[in-house]
Amino acid sequence: MAERTTNRTVRCYNFGTGYYFSTQERILFEDLLLTGIVPELAVFIDGLNDFRSVEGFPEFTASLHERMAPDIPFTGYQPPRTDAERKHAIEWVLQRYQRNLRLSAGAARQFGIRTVFVGQPVPFMNYPVTPQTYPLTQPNDDHKLCALAYPRFAQLAASGAFGPDFIWAADAFVDASRPMYADGIHYSSRGARRLAQVIVERVSRRPPTSPPAATK
Repeated sequence: MAERTTNRTVRCYNFGTGYYFSTQERILFEDLLLTGIVPELAVFIDGLNDFRSVEGFPEFTASLHERMAPDIPFTGYQPPRTDAERKHAIEWVLQRYQRNLRLSAGAARQFGIRTVFVGQPVPFMNYPVTPQTYPLTQPNDDHKLCALAYPRFAQLAASGAFGPDFIWAADAFVDASRPMYADGIHYSSRGARRLAQVIVERVSRRPPTSPPAATK
C-alpha cells in the first residue's frame, strides 16, 4: 500500500488474535473504538474460524466452565452429524458472518472509518495441493465443516451478499508453486505477503465506499 501511496506514510497494525472469529473480532473492534483507537481503514480477514465456532462459543469456554462450575454440565458445541445438520450449520454461520459484517461496518461509519472485509484463502479450495506446495499434515477435524462450506461461501460472495466492501480472496494462492502455509492452516510469510498484495490490488481496483463524516 505504501508503494501505491504518494506523500503519505502508511502504517498497518495487526490485531489478529488466535482462535477469534467474526463475532469476537466485532467486539474487539468496538472495544478499540471505545478506547479512542480510530484508524482510517479497518480490514477484517475471515472464513476459517467462523466454521469452527458454529454455536459461537469462544475457544477454551469448556475448560473455563469446568474450572468455574464443575458441578454443572456444559453441553457445549455438538458437531453436526448428518448432511441436513451440516447444511443448516453452514447457512447459520454465513448468516451470522453477514450480520457481524453489517454491524462492524455500521460502527465504522459512525467514526468515519472505511472498511474492507476479506474472504480468506483456505487449503480446501483454490489451492494446488502438491508435495511442493503443501508438504504438511491435513487440518484436523475441527475444520471439516469449513471445507464443506467454502463453495457456498463463494457462491454468496459472487452474488454480492456481503456488500460492496467485501473482497473474495480465497483464490489468492491458486497459482502457488511453493508453500503458502506454515502448517495445515496458518499462512507462511510468503503466503501472508501474497494475501496482502491481493487485498491491496483488489481494494485499488474497487475502492470501498466512502463513509460519512465521523460522529465525534
